[in-house]
Amino acid sequence: MKRNLRHAFNAMKKIGAPVYDHDEQDYYVLSAEENYDDMWADYHEGYRFFNNRHEVNDKLAAILDNHKCWCEWQNAGCLHVYSEWSA
Repeated sequence: MKRNLRHAFNAMKKIGAPVYDHDEQDYYVLSAEENYDDMWADYHEGYRFFNNRHEVNDKLAAILDNHKCWCEWQNAGCLHVYSEWSA
């Protein structure tokens, strides 16, 4: 995993976001199905978030921006988070 992606992963993990590392992949997964304590991401109710960042909450959007990463929906239950720069 690229350095900026690893830092973003660690920052999200530190604030309690439901993120999962996939060994030997160039991305990690952010679950949209584990919104127990915080609303981390919601495919169907994206109107609740006004940052236009794939319906993720502001804390996660700030981490993505800070570490030059981006995300996209894999399905309605999870997003894949990628590094901005290609290898």
